Amino acid sequence: MLKRLIRNFLLLSIPLIALSVYALNFPMYFMATEYSLWQEEKDYVNTESGPVKTLIVGDSRAKSSLIPEEGSYNIAIGGSTAIEMYHALKNYLERHEPPESIVLIFAPYHLCEIDNWQQTLFFNYLTVPELAAVEISAIRQGGNEVLNYRGFISDILSFKLRLPNKYMDPLMKASFRGNFSSNIETFERVRSMRGYTEFGTDDGNSDLNYETHHEVFDSSDLILSYYEKLLILMEKSDAENL
Repeated sequence: MLKRLIRNFLLLSIPLIALSVYALNFPMYFMATEYSLWQEEKDYVNTESGPVKTLIVGDSRAKSSLIPEEGSYNIAIGGSTAIEMYHALKNYLERHEPPESIVLIFAPYHLCEIDNWQQTLFFNYLTVPELAAVEISAIRQGGNEVLNYRGFISDILSFKLRLPNKYMDPLMKASFRGNFSSNIETFERVRSMRGYTEFGTDDGNSDLNYETHHEVFDSSDLILSYYEKLLILMEKSDAENL
């Protein structure tokens, strides 16, 4: 009886393990287009390359507002906060010479709320040590409902292992490999534009901006702590900070 249970368990586990292995190794085949934007930036900051004159850091306002000239690069990410950008700049400076200048731009909203943390986890943007540092910082500050929610550790493990409970839906929507061409095209286009891309290309929109519900500047202590760490990192780089 026990042997039969073990055998059945193993038989059921094989397809789940196979799906996780596929998801870990071939994310560009099934992830949505925005993943390729994050991956392009992550690949650039973590790969050694020549020096740049100006480095652009921030969220979507930085990503789509400034077109880098030749010899400069835009490592901003749409929806990011100082948390992601601190680690991005840290990784960049560990593998590149400091730029002559750093331009930092964040929408005020991204000093108030962490609104894309699940996307950061879903795209596996941060390493395990980086995630641990962020979670510990949040706990030391009294906890953060966006990061330290019930079950967050099991969620992180599921994202890191790319388990089917987190990735089956995009796998099915993309028929496992249907997004590869568009993701590669987006990756190469953004790389050719030195990290720049456009957002909000519709002909018009009459909806209110998501920041309009903020009547007061209810800043996040965790974001501000990482914003300070980001500014210190910029200052230590000896770059001109703008």
